Amino acid sequence: MLTAVTDRYFADGGHALDFTNKAFESLDLIGWEHASAILPSLVDHMVSARGSEESNAWRQPIDLVPLCEATFAELPELLADGRAKRGSWRGDEVLAPLLLGDDPTAIMAALKSAIRDGATATDLSRAIAYAAALRVALFGVSNESAEVWMGMSFPVITQR
Repeated sequence: MLTAVTDRYFADGGHALDFTNKAFESLDLIGWEHASAILPSLVDHMVSARGSEESNAWRQPIDLVPLCEATFAELPELLADGRAKRGSWRGDEVLAPLLLGDDPTAIMAALKSAIRDGATATDLSRAIAYAAALRVALFGVSNESAEVWMGMSFPVITQR
């Protein structure tokens, strides 16, 4: 089920993965003997969900799918490079504003650099959540532009 739902980028905006995950969590709680009642409820949503790679927004002006796939191919090497440094990465305050940029190639390069420098999945999640919170807290949609973000200073994350 997880392989099928992650075969497409953000199938139904990520909802298909969320529903599948919640179904498995529910079965862990109520017991797997209920799988025949729970899992079929996922099928219609899974087969009707569209992946983001099917939309023009993911293909224009930069085709994000090949960019992501090239990075996925590099992950084993990036993780191996960062293994010795794992746990020492402290680049949240540098990575967050880069994630808010409008250049997907630069964003991917920043993520790869963080992994190579020892960032863990938790570190990356923290930086991404921080960037998302800044975006929501500081700006309405009408304020989004590269000029606005480039002139900003970001507070250092001190909580770990």
